Amino acid sequence: MRRMTRPENTLNPGSKATITNNYPIPKIVKKITYYEKIIDSQERAQKCRDSRRDMKEKGGKDYLLFCFEYDLSKLLEKIDHTEVSLERLGPCPIINCTRHQAPIKDVEMEESGQYANTISPKAPTLSPSKLTPNNDFKLFSPKKAVKPQSEEPQTV
Repeated sequence: MRRMTRPENTLNPGSKATITNNYPIPKIVKKITYYEKIIDSQERAQKCRDSRRDMKEKGGKDYLLFCFEYDLSKLLEKIDHTEVSLERLGPCPIINCTRHQAPIKDVEMEESGQYANTISPKAPTLSPSKLTPNNDFKLFSPKKAVKPQSEEPQTV
């Protein structure tokens, strides 16, 4: 089998290792994809557990059971290590990455001050002295605030 010696940045435009706009895939995307493939091997770990259980029920040889247990422990250790590494690496920095899940921007939260109880990095925090008074509301005493008020003069 012949080995490809071409550097990564000179890949063919139609090759699998390019993104839709024909740029080579950055190393971080390859690393995240590699980590995700390792984490997805949990199905293999489940098959190993099932095979070991079946072999125990049928009275299998001790050395084969040991091999299954050793393989399973190494696989689970590798998955755990990979999950920690992926968390440390963080999400993909490419917004429109086609390889895996990228951080999603919430379009609804784009406008600052949309929700009263949320803190938006776009909106500056105003002190009470800088707030503009709103003339649409009138203040009432607590006794009158419970009753509905109308602005029309009442005729007696």
